Amino acid sequence: EVIVPASGETAEDISRASFVAKSGILLGGDLNIIVPDDYINPVFLALTISNGNQQKELSKRAQGKSVVHIHNSDLENVVLLYPKYEEQEKIGEYFSKLDTLITLHQRKCDKLIQFKAAMLKKMFPQNGADKPELRFKGFTDTWEQRELRTAATFSKGSGYSKNDLKENGTPIILYGRLYTKYE
Repeated sequence: EVIVPASGETAEDISRASFVAKSGILLGGDLNIIVPDDYINPVFLALTISNGNQQKELSKRAQGKSVVHIHNSDLENVVLLYPKYEEQEKIGEYFSKLDTLITLHQRKCDKLIQFKAAMLKKMFPQNGADKPELRFKGFTDTWEQRELRTAATFSKGSGYSKNDLKENGTPIILYGRLYTKYE
């Protein structure tokens, strides 16, 4: 079965489909349930509904303001393009493998973020201490404490006028990273 949310906060929220791989699963009442015919692969169907023109078409059919809704009758009229079943299977397998790979890398990324947070706590003095809990080999001195104004120079950033951002009348495009967040 393929499920599409029947309501959500935005049209984009509800114009996403998922494939339910296991049988015997009870599905909630705020879902549109699609049981594809034998010549439509359910994984492929979920992918095609959630992407490209079909997804845009679904978004347009969503109705409502603070909560948007989409009904089975809206889904029934979506135009579906599909190849032979064998190609649908290959497409579904390909994106399923990518999803698995993304999940594995996301878990690794999450673990690295947790590791970084733990190391930041251990490598900077905590709660009035003058030494961190963990240090690189060869460093044992206590850390100095000073007000930032004694260790740095401050100035205010300068703004640019529209004329400053032109060269021979042509706008100059500025690129750059605004800040880095450390947790």
